[in-house]
Amino acid sequence: MSIKKIFTEAINREKTIGDLLETWDSKVVDGVHRGDLWAEKADITSLNGSPNIVDGDFVISRNPKIKSLEHCPEEIDGDFLAKECGYTSLKFGPLIVKGHFNVNSNKIGSLIGSPRFVGRSFEAENCGLTSLEGISKSIGEDGDKKHTTIILTNNKLTNLKGIHKHLEYCKGV
Repeated sequence: MSIKKIFTEAINREKTIGDLLETWDSKVVDGVHRGDLWAEKADITSLNGSPNIVDGDFVISRNPKIKSLEHCPEEIDGDFLAKECGYTSLKFGPLIVKGHFNVNSNKIGSLIGSPRFVGRSFEAENCGLTSLEGISKSIGEDGDKKHTTIILTNNKLTNLKGIHKHLEYCKGV
């Protein structure tokens, strides 16, 4: 095999969270990652190999080659920060985020697939949203009032009429 072919294959190879965990001294035991998992600007293309639970923050922001949240951890005990990536849907995203949930600047167009529970703030700015359908049912239950926010600026929402039909609990409301 030529050197050129070896380099071309290495460059074009998918880079996953699992690859990063193999290179780092990972703390994954029985599907649970102990501590924060930071992969911001890591040039990853997939969440394949992610643990089921992250006992800390899960940060994948600024990875534009991520086209799907498939293989995302189901539960994140800290913050989920996934800003400025390339995915277009929240499908396969986390079910529970005990901290802040931030998916700003992704062209998702819809909140369907949002976590059922977000413990602190919910941010989806500049996402092409037209309605609140699919927004998390519970936001802010673990936080205090000053950290419980819903930020949806720079979207195509025309009003918040009916938000009570989508949102069962929001601390401070």
